[in-house]
Formats: sequence, C-alpha cells, structure tokens
Amino acid sequence: MATSGDDTFSVSRDDIINTAYENIGMKGIGRVLSAEDIEKAALRLNLIVKQWMGTADFAPGLKMWSRKTGYLFLQNGTAEYTLGPSGSHATSSYVSTTLSAALAIAATAATVASITGISSGDNIGLEMSNGSLHWTTVNGAPAGSTVTLTTGPTVACDSGAKVYAYTSKVRRPLEILTMVRRNNDGVDDPMYPMLRETYEMVADKDAAGTPAQYLDESTLTDGSLYLDTAPDDVTDVLRFIFLRPIEDFDASTDTPDFPQQWYRPLVNQLSMDLGPGFGKDISAVKLLRDESLAIAQNWDAETTNVFFESET
Repeated sequence: MATSGDDTFSVSRDDIINTAYENIGMKGIGRVLSAEDIEKAALRLNLIVKQWMGTADFAPGLKMWSRKTGYLFLQNGTAEYTLGPSGSHATSSYVSTTLSAALAIAATAATVASITGISSGDNIGLEMSNGSLHWTTVNGAPAGSTVTLTTGPTVACDSGAKVYAYTSKVRRPLEILTMVRRNNDGVDDPMYPMLRETYEMVADKDAAGTPAQYLDESTLTDGSLYLDTAPDDVTDVLRFIFLRPIEDFDASTDTPDFPQQWYRPLVNQLSMDLGPGFGKDISAVKLLRDESLAIAQNWDAETTNVFFESET
C-alpha cells in the first residue's frame, strides 16, 4: 500500500480562520467571509497565540516549541546587556576562530586561522590586546585566510586573539530558563538567576571579575540582562536557553510557528472567541477545544528537561 512519504502538513492563517468560521456555521454554502470578518478573526487569532505563548510555568504548552539556544558575547567591564534585534551582540549560532597574524590599529585585512562559516555582512568581533572586543562587520566575501573588516580595531590585536562571527542577533527572549558561562576551553560553569531585590543589594555592580549570577528582565523590544560582576575575560561566552516569542500571523498565507499538534486546538479556540459575536452556541465547540487542547498538552507536557538547539 502506497503512502505519501510526506509529514510536512501545514495550514495558513486563512485556513485556520475559514475552518473556525465553519465550526460555528458562519461559512459555507451561500455565505462568503468579508474582509472585515477576516480582519476580526486575524486579530483574535493573534491574541490567542500571544496569551498561549505565556511563560515556562503558566503557558498551556506552546512554550516548548519556542525554546531556543542563545549565546551572548561579553565585553570587558560591562555588566549590563540587552537581548534582541537591536540589543547587544548575542545570537543563536556563531563561529569562532583566531587571528593567525597580529592586526594593527585601524587595519582592515584580518588573517584568520579559518574562514569557514564567515560570510559577507556578518557581525565580527576581534579580541584586542586591552582585553576588549572590537565589533564591526565583514566587508565582502572572505578569501583564502583573509577577512576584510568594515572598520579596523581601535587597539592592536595579537596573533592568536579570539575572533567571533555571526549573521543575525538573537530574538527577544520572553524568559531565560538556564544559563552557563562557557570558557575558552569549552567548559561550562552554571550561572544562577537573581531576583531584582538581590541584584539591588550588590554593592559594586561594576566590580571586575567572573560573573556567576544574572538578572533577566524582558521588555517589548529587547530584554535586559544584568550580571553580578563585570566580566574581565572576553573569551568567555554566556550560553542560555530561552523562550522566544511565537511569530505573528500577519499575512493570509502565514503558517503557524509551532507544531502540528496545536493546529486543531487553535482552530477550536478561535471558533469559541468568534461565536458569541454572532450569537452562536459554542458549547459543542468547547468540548472539541477541551479535547484537542488536552491531547496537545499531553504531547507537549515536558517543562524542564527537553531543550531545542539553535535555529540553524
């Protein structure tokens, strides 16, 4: 017996909306949805997803699919960072190499041990001899062992200095779940979360040393991260597991940013949200919603031990 060999079934935003209206008898023979009907349903759909997204402890389950790995590059003497599209240098995937020759002040031709994974336009950070990172971008495709920088370092870089490169910044975290400090040898030491009250009691927040605790505070655009100590070693990288926001349904053809198991409860919940506005009895739909939601939650029940790796 032949099978499709395909398990990539998905639905679009308007597939969800049309099915939700069908559930409450508002679409079918003799009735076509208006642009206003679609607009109202799209608003409610996004409101449902944002509420279900929630946090690790309180969301119905979409939290699992939104787990990602992030990496924050430290700056010498800096204890406060922002995480998000306009924030500090943090990403979900990066490459590291070293300089194979010293780089003078303002020089833009960097000779590195390997150009693998480095592309034109990437963000690139070079360890300077004063212990800080010089951040710039890659100007053109690397060739041989040479990476051309958009701007050269403000302090000379020694041969063997650390080099980091990444393409895009990390998505805004809703919540940081775990964090470790990874040293130059690849050894991870755990970082421990702090309450705001504990952080405020740190006497000298700019003291140099090795950070061991962090305070995570999310905002609408970029999250804020505060360390208990200002790092003094830029070869350390903070690796963290975080919940990222589920993407919006903006266009009619947008597909869900979460697993297939959540399609049905989402459709049924949207039907429940739309029904009262049209004077519809939603009791039958509620039974379907409760059943499909329980199935999805059971599939997605793990809250502490399953981690999804980086986006690449």
